[in-house]
Amino acid sequence: MNQFGDALEPLLGFLPRPGTRRTDAFCAYQPRPSKSGPFRWIRQEFFENEYVRYTDPQGVLESWEYFMAPINVRFETGDRFEFNWNPHGEILLAPFAIAPGVGIPPGSYQFTRYRLEAQTSSHRPLQFGNTTWFGSFYDGHLTQWQNYVKWTSSRGRMQLEADIEK
Repeated sequence: MNQFGDALEPLLGFLPRPGTRRTDAFCAYQPRPSKSGPFRWIRQEFFENEYVRYTDPQGVLESWEYFMAPINVRFETGDRFEFNWNPHGEILLAPFAIAPGVGIPPGSYQFTRYRLEAQTSSHRPLQFGNTTWFGSFYDGHLTQWQNYVKWTSSRGRMQLEADIEK
């Protein structure tokens, strides 16, 4: 558990929520299938669970988040694929601006986000990757895309990368 007082003013601004307590629980299971079994094409699977809870100094809930990675596979080729389930709860005591002229009114909100992620191996000269977040967000729906392509020269001395995010 971490507790951050109201008087804390981090010089670099990396503390998003002063005056809160953060409780975090995480567990993971990371098996490696047998090289002679039916899943020998999988190098490793990562089953991950994390619960994060924010309260005020008196213990009143402000928000919570649960993250589950039921599918997170790294293949023998070095490629990887991941699917996540990520429900959230937020209690807003004041309006919250998400964009100029667009605000979320005070209230209690629950929404669920999902993530699909795929990446080719970093050992290949031409690599591709995509991360897509989608699902409900407060009273609406939000989809986010991050894509990249990366080329590495044969001796690894030069790399070119193009990223796009929407």
